[in-house]
Amino acid sequence: LDFGTGSGLLALYACEAGATAVVGVDTSAHVLACAREIARATPHAAAVRFVHKDCRRLEAGRDFGDRADVLVMELFDYGLLGEGCLHFARHAWAHCLRADARMVPRGAALRAVLVELGEAETGDGLDVRCLGTRRFQPDYYGLRLEEEAHRRLSAPFDVFDFDFSRASALADGYLEGAWRGDVEVTATGRLNAVVFWHVLDLGDGADLATGPDDAETCWLQACQPLEEVSVEQGTRLALQATHQGSRCTFSVDRAPAGDAPEFYDHNDLALHNELAAQSAQLEKT
Repeated sequence: LDFGTGSGLLALYACEAGATAVVGVDTSAHVLACAREIARATPHAAAVRFVHKDCRRLEAGRDFGDRADVLVMELFDYGLLGEGCLHFARHAWAHCLRADARMVPRGAALRAVLVELGEAETGDGLDVRCLGTRRFQPDYYGLRLEEEAHRRLSAPFDVFDFDFSRASALADGYLEGAWRGDVEVTATGRLNAVVFWHVLDLGDGADLATGPDDAETCWLQACQPLEEVSVEQGTRLALQATHQGSRCTFSVDRAPAGDAPEFYDHNDLALHNELAAQSAQLEKT
């Protein structure tokens, strides 16, 4: 099985690796039309079948034959969970896979670093830190950290570790989690973001890392803005992270420094929260 097959490339690569029959599943009829056209130009066209369906509605014996022995999926955003990989993996084990099936990737780890983002001054000496007052937002966004003016305030640290390879690892309660840690501050500065990324465990000792120091990655990193807080080298910062199965959110367990501005506009935040609530309701329906 290839969940979220898109153009069908992973399905075709599975055939090249020895799979004799592959079912690629996607919700987009347009992209599946492209996938079929691409497959027809390869020696594997007869071995691949594409199904237009939400992967979370797929069932062995109804939508395809016997339960599959391998599932490949690339259902990850730069924040790892944003495309619903945990939900898809859980459904696959319940309805699509044999008990001894293999998942690719087997799992994923989430790593992060504390950063100070933004220029302190322009080339002619003007202080432009006030521009950061519009940076804060409760959700993460994508960036390439090495293309941003920034200072790292910690070494990379581990946050969450997810196992897709066993049905038991995706039991009830797995679709939410919390992490707390005391992170060592390695440079004095003004913390205003956590940048995080993932490392996919592809099995057999192979992995795919999307961090800012991984030169070959084409991925963005995820940036979670924080209300600004002053930190000093050699201290430790109490940090927490939560996930609800679809996204990860970071927060600092301390109030901002007294002389730091609020790095957000209250009206903008209220509007953002209203839109987020509407989006959550749409997901339920």
